[in-house]
Amino acid sequence: MADDVVYKNTLDTKDYTVDFTALLVDDTTIHTTNSVVVVTNSAGTVITTVNGTLVFSGMTMKIPLTAGVDGEDYKIIAKGIGVTTSKPRTFVLELRVRDSLSGAV
Repeated sequence: MADDVVYKNTLDTKDYTVDFTALLVDDTTIHTTNSVVVVTNSAGTVITTVNGTLVFSGMTMKIPLTAGVDGEDYKIIAKGIGVTTSKPRTFVLELRVRDSLSGAV
């Protein structure tokens, strides 16, 4: 189950920031080289074209969400590793790419 769900258009770039403060309470910074993001499509294939270069600041990881295929749902697993404790923690984001939304509002 995802910790959060976000929608975007195929042409948009949307920044999503993960804050690991509550997940790594004994740390003040996450590793910038060991903390990673893995993106998979609905078939389970690892995709490298949906996220841009990660930006780190203290306990946050900014993930630029780019491109994507209309109608596709992506699972984004962000792994943050604390500098002090070396503990890994994950945050799961579901990205739904839609060029148009339909249905009752």
